[in-house]
Amino acid sequence: MRYKYSKNNIIKHFFNILPVKRAPIFLTFHNIEEKDLNWFRLFINLYQDRIKSIRYFHSENINDSDIFLSFDDGFYSNYEVARNVLDQYDIKALFFVTYRFINLNIKESHDFANKNMYPQRNISFSKEYKSMSWDNLKYLSDDGHEIGAHTMSHPNLRNLDSEAQYYEIRKVKDLLEYKLNINIQSFAYPFGSPSNIDHNSFKLVKAHYKYGFVNIRGSISKSISDHLILRQNIVPGMPLWLIDAIVNSKLDFFYRKHRKQLKKNMK
Repeated sequence: MRYKYSKNNIIKHFFNILPVKRAPIFLTFHNIEEKDLNWFRLFINLYQDRIKSIRYFHSENINDSDIFLSFDDGFYSNYEVARNVLDQYDIKALFFVTYRFINLNIKESHDFANKNMYPQRNISFSKEYKSMSWDNLKYLSDDGHEIGAHTMSHPNLRNLDSEAQYYEIRKVKDLLEYKLNINIQSFAYPFGSPSNIDHNSFKLVKAHYKYGFVNIRGSISKSISDHLILRQNIVPGMPLWLIDAIVNSKLDFFYRKHRKQLKKNMK
């Protein structure tokens, strides 16, 4: 889905005058359609000196200016972005995939995305919603990118009982490791807001993964747990001034309540 924004110059000016707060961050991308590839290349060009490969995150050799990239869901466009853009800069990212979304045909991919990933919308049919194949995922893994788990079917985990949560959180790890012959150590909560995460799902992620990731704005250092790592969502088509505000932590203040609510949910 492309970003829809106001061209209100007052908003732009407001963000421009806010102080820069350099801190290490994770960025989240989802589906990047072909028409947005140039936009994505421009983003990479602008921040290539700050963008680090995922191995630096695991080494804990992190600097205040570091940016790490993650991609959610398993869209085919993620594979194309990795192969045609990231590889040119030797940037390795973290790709979270939903097991039942992988290896579907174009119609199946659209129907799955419409029902499970965009449940509040009725997305128009498009080949851009195509999912990756197992061969695509194997390529990413062999190329040095990391594969993470994003549940079996992309549900709102908070709406599930404990047995269903266990299936969604643990089963996906087992199957991905079997299919790809790799170790899965990272998990991303679907939707990733405080209203989608409860204490039981957090405990399950903590028990079976080294890291868990949410989609709430804030720096890595502001995360309350290694299993609730904050990420900054970026939507294709975002204006550069807004992306600059995000990567320089200028929006973090406005999401304090979200971070507090997440912490409260864990009690």
